[in-house]
Amino acid sequence: MTSALNPKFTFETFVVGAANRLAVTAGRTVAENPGSAYNPLFIYSGSGLGKTHLLMAIGHSAKALAPQLNIEYLTLDEYVEAFHAAIAAGQGDAFRRRFQNVDALLVDDVQFLTNRKEMQAELLRLTEALQQAGHQIVLTSDRPPAEIADLDERLISRFSGGLVVDIGIPDYETRVAILRRKAEERGARFQPGVLEAAAGVEFPNVRELMGSLNRLVAYQAVNDTPINVEAARQVLGVADATAASPTAALPTAAVSGDEFSQFLTDVTTTVGKAVEAWRARVAEAVLRWEGEGYRTGRLERLLDQDTPAAVDEAIATYIRDVERLKTLEAEVAAFDPQAAGEKVFRDPERLAEAEAAAARVRDGAAPPPAPSAAFPLDAYAAGSANEVALSAARAVIAAPGKKYNIGGARAIDAPRRCCSTTSTCSPARTGRRRSSSISSTSSSTLTASSSSPRRRTPTRCTGWKSGSCRASREASSPRSASPTASCVETRWSGS
Repeated sequence: MTSALNPKFTFETFVVGAANRLAVTAGRTVAENPGSAYNPLFIYSGSGLGKTHLLMAIGHSAKALAPQLNIEYLTLDEYVEAFHAAIAAGQGDAFRRRFQNVDALLVDDVQFLTNRKEMQAELLRLTEALQQAGHQIVLTSDRPPAEIADLDERLISRFSGGLVVDIGIPDYETRVAILRRKAEERGARFQPGVLEAAAGVEFPNVRELMGSLNRLVAYQAVNDTPINVEAARQVLGVADATAASPTAALPTAAVSGDEFSQFLTDVTTTVGKAVEAWRARVAEAVLRWEGEGYRTGRLERLLDQDTPAAVDEAIATYIRDVERLKTLEAEVAAFDPQAAGEKVFRDPERLAEAEAAAARVRDGAAPPPAPSAAFPLDAYAAGSANEVALSAARAVIAAPGKKYNIGGARAIDAPRRCCSTTSTCSPARTGRRRSSSISSTSSSTLTASSSSPRRRTPTRCTGWKSGSCRASREASSPRSASPTASCVETRWSGS
């Protein structure tokens, strides 16, 4: 259920600028002192500005500083699905206990609480329990709490009671720093001014900024030559600022979307004829799998060769290894979500290490305990006090799910005996109601030896016990002898 923390999303890889400095500072504080400051911490921003990156960075940092902490990260949709599955399985209380025992709960995309009254109430209870226990809560959303539609006022108050901080659109300097950092991570080099030209475009979020970097990398890979500033502007669809100088003989019209699309088509056609097609396939594979968080060093080394052999086979082998890593990661996540976030599950060149890690996790996972062999049914002593329960148990074994199931026939307890000197016995205090009919053959009453009912001393049951009875006086009379206890055997059933 719980998602693994992406190993790439750490504070070390998060570029800090004026638009996100406050959020990063608050995140570091929470990671260093979970539950002590800014609880809950609520981070909001538009899509693609680093909310999830920062949320996972808090988890990584807190775990590194205190490995014993129990940290849970998941999206709101995952939380909702897990809650519904637990309720359907009758494990609602166990589900609540699990999350109430975490040291730091990280929930992504809480804006989807809109129109979910049941989950709002559940999250409110969980938030109260975690705060009272001093455990940290960090939430992210694409809008502040007060702007989430149809959100319970109590939740708005809870979320706003800690620290609400936003992440803005990065400025030019931050965009340059992001492009340089990401280019360095990918080992891509550009001529001076190329990244600055890309950063000059005011993209609304970091995802689109990274898309521009991908286009520059792909252009260089396909052409096998460094891209210059002018070509970068053309690839990104940015008009050259020097083209409209006052000394120009003819006016320069702005490049329209149609003209740019035609330009890209012409470039693609020309490059497809002049450049080896294998480079384009490798570059496409690199962009795809790197975007999914996998190491692509094996593919990038192909681009360093002049004429590598069996390119398609190399790409197919890489894809098979990635799919195997996905399978191993899913298996490990079922036993240990934290272990599934290890970097080894994101590097196809370390597939053997991933196999070994998965095997260790599987071997270390204890299976659920089986019924004890010390209590076989054949060794169970049958008698009049338990014959009904034993009969029902044998019927369940013979046809599981067919009889005496939840919502079906009513379960029947074994006969119980209570001790009394009167001719009747009050029902046991077990929360079950007495059956509407009591078989005369299964119920027997022994009359007390006292000659007069008025002289009987009332007694009460001090305990239920199959096959035996115990009585105690509620009052004593010097005129009456010790009463002879009579046992009433009654069959009870629960709905």
